[in-house]
Amino acid sequence: MKLNNKGFAITGILYGLLILFALLVGSYLTILTARKNRLDGIVENIENEYNGNTTDTYTLTFKKDTGIKEIYYSKDNSKFTKVNDAESINVESGNTIYYYAVPKEGYTTNCSQANTTKCYVEINGKNEELTVTATPVTTKTYKLTLTKNDGVSSIWYKIGNEDYKSSSFTVSVNLENGEECSYYGIPKTEYTMNSCTLSNPCHKKMGTEPFSYRLEAAAKKYKLILNKGAGVKTIFYKINGENSYSSITTDTTLEVNYNTTYYYYGIPENGFKMDSCTSYNNPCSYVMGNTTVTRTLKAIKNSPPYTVIIYLMGSEEARGTTNGSTFTATGVYTMGKTNISCDYGATATISGTTVTIANITTDTTCDIT
Repeated sequence: MKLNNKGFAITGILYGLLILFALLVGSYLTILTARKNRLDGIVENIENEYNGNTTDTYTLTFKKDTGIKEIYYSKDNSKFTKVNDAESINVESGNTIYYYAVPKEGYTTNCSQANTTKCYVEINGKNEELTVTATPVTTKTYKLTLTKNDGVSSIWYKIGNEDYKSSSFTVSVNLENGEECSYYGIPKTEYTMNSCTLSNPCHKKMGTEPFSYRLEAAAKKYKLILNKGAGVKTIFYKINGENSYSSITTDTTLEVNYNTTYYYYGIPENGFKMDSCTSYNNPCSYVMGNTTVTRTLKAIKNSPPYTVIIYLMGSEEARGTTNGSTFTATGVYTMGKTNISCDYGATATISGTTVTIANITTDTTCDIT
């Protein structure tokens, strides 16, 4: 069969319509497939929500405690990122966030950079707020005690580079290992510091044990001269808080601490007895002042003959001896005076130019006044 031009034209149109139809059908199938995939996804999401299999995102908010300087976090415990105070990050539910903190000076935290495996938070279906905490560092201290004796007026001390402080009593301070305390004493009047002075203070670098120190000042010393009078054989003395007496047989000069009590007594020669300061149980005693002192021990005869001397207003008018307990002197110039006194318990009377003395027991002097 032969086709004319008109036949060819109709055939071409039919082929074109067929191709167009095929294209339309393919496009529609593509749209249907996309819609199916979308519907499948919606269905899957609905099923996941129904079954709890979500991958929702939540926030984790970091907050710093007082002692925290910086916070770092990581999702893989490898690469850490700094986070600001009260800053939030997004985390998928079921994930773990690791973190560590840098504490401020004087604080410590369990979540340090070395402990990131111990410090983490898991996000499970809700927003979380995490406050990273720190605690003040507790430093162990040791007690340093400063005491003083009676010669120290006050204790001055300082810790490190602080200014000096003073105390009239015991000083007790707590120091850390390695801290240093400087200290010195101010002595009372008439005392001298044995050590730890204003110009040369003492220093103690604290270790790991308590430490105590006693500041002491010694009294200044002044001279005590002990002389033997006639009839004194031996002098016994005790000074500067000594427990026992020392003895000497000649005059001596001693160094005695200021404001301390010294004691002494004498042993007489044969035929004499001590005028005073007679024994261990009856010594003489004085408190040392701040000048040189001279003390002379005296002894008197205890057997005749006794020498008797009579003075008129300090001028010798008569002298004699007696083997008994009385003595009479005549022709004594008295200027008409009748008042007379004698030592060592002797008594006397005046009648004109005659002086009578009784109760003589040793060498005796009498004064007419």
